Amino acid sequence: MSTELVMNTVLEARELFLALQAIQNRIHQQLLSRDISALQQTLKEQSGFVSKVRQNATLRSRLLKGMGYEVSGVGIKKMIATMPVSQRETALSEWIKLEQSIVYCQELNKLNGKVQARLSSVTRRLLNMMNDHFYRVGTYSSNGVAIPMDGHHEIGNA
Repeated sequence: MSTELVMNTVLEARELFLALQAIQNRIHQQLLSRDISALQQTLKEQSGFVSKVRQNATLRSRLLKGMGYEVSGVGIKKMIATMPVSQRETALSEWIKLEQSIVYCQELNKLNGKVQARLSSVTRRLLNMMNDHFYRVGTYSSNGVAIPMDGHHEIGNA
């Protein structure tokens, strides 16, 4: 087990997170445009990338443990410190880029969650308004005016 294998997982993870950023940006646009069919496809695509990220992290964890390092950013940095001087700067730079990509993806995910919650809230309010109107209105008069179920007054005639 070598530092090279661990760094390969870091590089692969960086590529996966860049792809996830693009996917999450598409999800954001699809939420805003309420393009549900495209959103469903993109969410499936995201799920596949999340599985790949998990596999990548599992492999990196096994490699780090096998080398005697803790499975954390501290462990990676300790491992990088043992690398030849000529490789340290590049390795640390790649690790920092991965950490930044992870944070950015987490922020995008939170933002998309907030947008989704707002859209759900608006949809729920619209449905409640429609349901409320449906239950209050029994039928319509010949003039097209809503007649409440109790028949005592007309809705819409002010």
